[in-house]
Amino acid sequence: MARKHAIDDKDRDSFARAIEGVRPLDGRDEYAKPARKPPARPKKNIPNPERKDDDHPMPALGAQRDPSRDRKGLSLSMAPTEKSLFFQCPGVQDKRMQRLKAGRIPYEDQVNLRYKPLDDAKQSLERFIEDSSALGKRCVLVIHGKGHGSDGGRSIIKENIGKWLKRSHNVMAYCSAQPGDGDTGALYVLLGKSGAAR
Repeated sequence: MARKHAIDDKDRDSFARAIEGVRPLDGRDEYAKPARKPPARPKKNIPNPERKDDDHPMPALGAQRDPSRDRKGLSLSMAPTEKSLFFQCPGVQDKRMQRLKAGRIPYEDQVNLRYKPLDDAKQSLERFIEDSSALGKRCVLVIHGKGHGSDGGRSIIKENIGKWLKRSHNVMAYCSAQPGDGDTGALYVLLGKSGAAR
């Protein structure tokens, strides 16, 4: 325990000279405790009905929020959802289709049609499908792109590829690829046996 320091007469006289002429403030005869801290704000944002804020009006409690607007009511740019493509010939088992969609049937070859003119893309696809089927390949990857680099952000090839593939007698099924293989910018294509491979 710390010992109190004894004040000698010399220290007492020095202190008295130092505070000579000092008076307490009016109304403060004794030490006053500092005021308590104000209570913490509530954590929930409770709407104040007296608040006048024309720029960002508060929605009524329980009102549904418009998904195209942020919390302050400002407009958000909503990206369009990218459409998945799917086709299944009669006779293709659903279980096999599930494996194709999940990317569990390994593709044996691929063709990239991005940035090609429409007619060139169609011819390249037809030739690729015929050659792959003749070589006995069962699953291939066709990359058509999402159209992000095109005028208007549309993939003209993607808009046409479904009808091109359905016309081929070698195509049994197709579906959009998994994200690691191109997502909605590519297709897994399941091929049947061609006459040459049978």
